[in-house]
Amino acid sequence: EYMGPDFDIVAQPDVDIVFYSCSKLESIDPLETVLQHLTSLNSLKLNFGGCRQLKSIQPLDTGLQTLTLLNSLTLDFNQCEKLESIEPLATGLQTLTLLNSLTLNFEQCERLESIQPLVIGLQTLTSLNSLTLIFYSCPKLESIEPLETILQHLSLTSLKLNFGKCHIQSLATGLQNLTSLISLTLDFQWCEKLESIE
Repeated sequence: EYMGPDFDIVAQPDVDIVFYSCSKLESIDPLETVLQHLTSLNSLKLNFGGCRQLKSIQPLDTGLQTLTLLNSLTLDFNQCEKLESIEPLATGLQTLTLLNSLTLNFEQCERLESIQPLVIGLQTLTSLNSLTLIFYSCPKLESIEPLETILQHLSLTSLKLNFGKCHIQSLATGLQNLTSLISLTLDFQWCEKLESIE
């Protein structure tokens, strides 16, 4: 049984919620209500890796919007094989203007086709210093061009990108815009359709 709205952790500035490898979990709908009660959070980590039946992250849409004091956010949905879209992040991230560090892990989410929602979700995060995006082994992902638009709006000091084993054809990432960058990690191993690194 999933946690309900009476799950009281409001007083804690840092929260980790882990449901790793709950292979029969199909919905995280109650998470929306839980997050709406955690308005004073400083740091949040959600780990639903290995929840292979999970089809949607829709609760993150309105659930994240109330966490306006959040400084650090980690979302781990690796091996959620039935997850088809990250669209809820488009609006869920927009209000997190104090966010300093963001990690998104969608490794082996084999049905994901686009990172376009991140353009809307990230372009308002002007305080962001550290960004980690992991989409390793998402074979339906064929373009990372939205990254160029995303990075135009950010002043990052640390960037980690992992799009290994994706079917991308070019690396138009917009890295030339990151003049404050101190740490950079790029992983595009086994991108067998990659034709250009311009």
